[in-house]
Amino acid sequence: MNRRLGIATIAVLVGLAILGLAAQLPRIPVTPAPETPPVSTADPEALRAEFLPLLQQALATADMLVAMGDARERNLLVIHARQSAMLEALAAVDTWLDANPDAAGMPAAIVYRDGAREIRAAMDEARDGLLHLDFGEVAHATTTMRQGAAALRQALMMLSEAPASVATPSSSGPPHPSTARAAPA
Repeated sequence: MNRRLGIATIAVLVGLAILGLAAQLPRIPVTPAPETPPVSTADPEALRAEFLPLLQQALATADMLVAMGDARERNLLVIHARQSAMLEALAAVDTWLDANPDAAGMPAAIVYRDGAREIRAAMDEARDGLLHLDFGEVAHATTTMRQGAAALRQALMMLSEAPASVATPSSSGPPHPSTARAAPA
């Protein structure tokens, strides 16, 4: 009986410590996304020179979050810092697309936006899973994050490997959903 009471007490204390940390996380300052200079057209060279590096940074950050999920990282401060970096990377890409409406309709941008939506949902799900100590939810969030990263990888490939006509809005439209993403890694 004393052993059960001791385990329950430890579980309650650990839970309170996690909730205390979670309450402190919003107080950690987040650096705003850097301003990106707007471009007037969806020039293929501008896409590769400006949009491509932003997309590469977002993908690298997403891959880091996938690796953390695979490694079952549980340090909330580290997770929050990496998620903040992910939000900054996505904000930089979104800012560039908002400043370049000609590029926003290109297939790579559409695939990126789908991936960014999945990544944001995965981060919310992972945070909720950790706060509720639901590690099944955290594992599902890692799978969703992996899918979002795959979409970013596909958008990156569309820009870096395809001819200019595929990367620009003058192409025949968005890719068919069955070909829009690479298989999850």
